[in-house]
Amino acid sequence: LKFPVAQHFLFGPLFPHTWELSAAEIEALDHPENPSGAADGMVTKSPFAMAAARAPTSGDPLATYFGITRRPLFAQAGSGAHPGLAGLHSGFGAAQGAALRHTGAGPAHALGASSSSSSPATGQEAATTTKVPHELLQGKGIKLQGWKITTNKTRISSEAELDEAKESHRFRGHAPDFPLPEMLFGQNFCRFEHAASGLVIDLNALDAVCCCKIEHDANGEPDRAMFKLPMADKWANRKDVNGTEIKEWREDYDWTLTSTYNGTFKWAGKSERGAPELRATDKKINYELLKRRDPILFYESLDLYEDDLFDFGESKFSVKLRVMPLCFFALARCWLRVDGTYMRSFDTRIFHEFGTSQVLVEVSKKECPISDLRVSDPRLLMDADKAEPLLPSTSLQTFELALPASGSSA
Repeated sequence: LKFPVAQHFLFGPLFPHTWELSAAEIEALDHPENPSGAADGMVTKSPFAMAAARAPTSGDPLATYFGITRRPLFAQAGSGAHPGLAGLHSGFGAAQGAALRHTGAGPAHALGASSSSSSPATGQEAATTTKVPHELLQGKGIKLQGWKITTNKTRISSEAELDEAKESHRFRGHAPDFPLPEMLFGQNFCRFEHAASGLVIDLNALDAVCCCKIEHDANGEPDRAMFKLPMADKWANRKDVNGTEIKEWREDYDWTLTSTYNGTFKWAGKSERGAPELRATDKKINYELLKRRDPILFYESLDLYEDDLFDFGESKFSVKLRVMPLCFFALARCWLRVDGTYMRSFDTRIFHEFGTSQVLVEVSKKECPISDLRVSDPRLLMDADKAEPLLPSTSLQTFELALPASGSSA
């Protein structure tokens, strides 16, 4: 009788052993309370008894644990042993001892004895085990290391709320007085507040949509690449039922609802210091720190607005945030796909490592006509996370916001 399933589950193909039961062992299994028929070295109790009662104290721990006799197919190392068994002892031995609670000497068979164990290299640093004092804010935020980070994720704005925003809201001198996205989450936001300095970093829907307005530099160049649909020239000459020529589309805002918004930076309360200064820097976001397998203390993903561009594609502004014991990181992305025409991704990454004196803000732009992309599966272009890496970079800048020395706990 063999147990190939148990053998494969525990060891895989690395340890080619056979598991056998003699007639005396089978008798012992059928009558575990009367093991008199078992031969020396054979089963003396059922392998299905309580695990605690089967904990090995000496000899072959696996054979004792399962209550069966194990007979190697190959001789011991050094006397014709299977080449695949040589040296396979340190990693398995440690795991074997921990799993079976074995404290004695390791088995003297082809599996080898446990000596030392080292975890395999993964290319990533180990996660931090230090507990950082923090306070969760009813699922809507977190306080730690002198920062208060809050989010709000709610419904689509009503028509009355949109009308009020058009009348009263202003950002960078712009009002949302143009055709707004079909889905505008006007009350959604992600906010970072630094207690020591009073710095507030805000990512909100109304400010983001205001940045769909086109700005021009001193030479009259727009702050983004402008393009039209293939049928735009024919539509430009259209007339209504009375024969009156229809005026051209407004040119003061981006009809694709692309936003150049990279955050709202201000001081808490009424401050006379002016707006916080974003200074260009050569410093880079510590992506190696973000690759660590540290616990995520708080995470949120929310949309600020979304529109299907009259069924011609997708325009969407979203924010993702995660807070770890050593840092926080946020990605604000304006994603655009005009079917058969154009794709772009305007990203803002906000990063702060606790204990440092600055917040880094990385602003990147990627865009190109869809005809320039060579993809084997066009469905990839429907997913922003998969399509964004395919786009060529047109701009990449990193800024820093200076902070006083931080590191106080929540």
